[in-house]
Amino acid sequence: MDEYYERLKAELARAVKPLNEYKELYKDYKKEFLLELEEEKKKLDDPDNPMTSQELKNFVRRNEEMIESLKGNIPRKIQVSIYLVDCGNLLDKLVDNHTELIQEAKLVLRKRASRYAQGIIEELESMRAKTVSYTHLTLPTSDLV
Repeated sequence: MDEYYERLKAELARAVKPLNEYKELYKDYKKEFLLELEEEKKKLDDPDNPMTSQELKNFVRRNEEMIESLKGNIPRKIQVSIYLVDCGNLLDKLVDNHTELIQEAKLVLRKRASRYAQGIIEELESMRAKTVSYTHLTLPTSDLV
């Protein structure tokens, strides 16, 4: 009887091993599952605590790296004992979240660049207006020699 029990126990452990591997696969991505997408998006353009342009660029880079990590480490399908588990939808959702964050950060960068460019244009126009107002003045030519 003990022999059958030990054999059953060994077979059960062998059958559960892929399930434990499956569970371990997602352990490193716990933060990704708990990601509050809308909260993260709000942080990108928080007027009270704005991220610098460099911080936004680093944010984009980190999210691009996370997408590569997810795609490289989470298979679309995994065999767990006699079952084939489709992880594709879950993987797609995690990748989509990070893609959306990247797009939002790039949008914030574009808005800032546009505001900065607009400020430069307005300053240039102001300088031109001042220059035009001085063009009617003429200096005596005898003072130039």
